[in-house]
Amino acid sequence: MIAAGDIHACTDITGFGFLGHACEMIEGSDVGMNINSAAVPIFIGLQELVETGFVPGGLYRNKNFRISQIETADTCPAWLLDVFFDPQTAGGLFFSLPQKQAQNLVEKCVALGLAMPLLSVKLLPIIPVKFYLLGGFSWQFSFTPEP
Repeated sequence: MIAAGDIHACTDITGFGFLGHACEMIEGSDVGMNINSAAVPIFIGLQELVETGFVPGGLYRNKNFRISQIETADTCPAWLLDVFFDPQTAGGLFFSLPQKQAQNLVEKCVALGLAMPLLSVKLLPIIPVKFYLLGGFSWQFSFTPEP
């Protein structure tokens, strides 16, 4: 991954959820993030679980701690915002690097057999909130573990 180029930061997305770790990456900086929520991969059936309240308590703790830094577009559903605070993640990696080098990193990881969805996050000059979730919800993926 080091060979991919100018990686500025990296964090594993674990107990604080996607947005909790994203907040940590820019904390103390003079930038915010613009995230297209429709580009984040989501498991099939997750919406129904979240909307029926089948979520861990840690999600609400994460959300309460960081929600003042988040603003969402009307097209980003509330259940999806909850998913982005869910602490039940698999330790995916969140890299900060120039966009022109992101595709190179993805290609190298795929060549090594690592699944690597590319999510482009735009950094913005600091705004009253650190994050703005755009879009809505456009696709899901399913996961079948290997036997």
